[in-house]
Amino acid sequence: MTFEETREFIKILFHNKSLVTDRVVEDNLILRLRSAYPIGKIQEASANGRGSLTEEEVRGVKARTLIVWGKYDELMDPAGADQLANTIPGSQKVLIDDSGHLPQLEKPAEFNRLVIDFLKIHGNE
Repeated sequence: MTFEETREFIKILFHNKSLVTDRVVEDNLILRLRSAYPIGKIQEASANGRGSLTEEEVRGVKARTLIVWGKYDELMDPAGADQLANTIPGSQKVLIDDSGHLPQLEKPAEFNRLVIDFLKIHGNE
């Protein structure tokens, strides 16, 4: 992993490319280097069909579920949010505009408001 490879990866995560600063890239590169072994194991498990939920398992989710997705997510197609919303009974889906894979970082105020509002309504259920 190089600095430039990390920059290109981080660009995929953010819709607002101005958030991809040298500091963000450097911090992420350090994190990726420290986490290389567990990340590799997660990727290996995923490639072998382990570590993900089946549709049947997702349908079995009984908890109130808020699905928050960046409208311009380049890593995970936003259609995945529709899939989850259609599979998890009673779930609520929200696409955050002007956001990529990390809406909690690109739009923290909106993300936090959505989560807080959801918990206010469903937190004791």
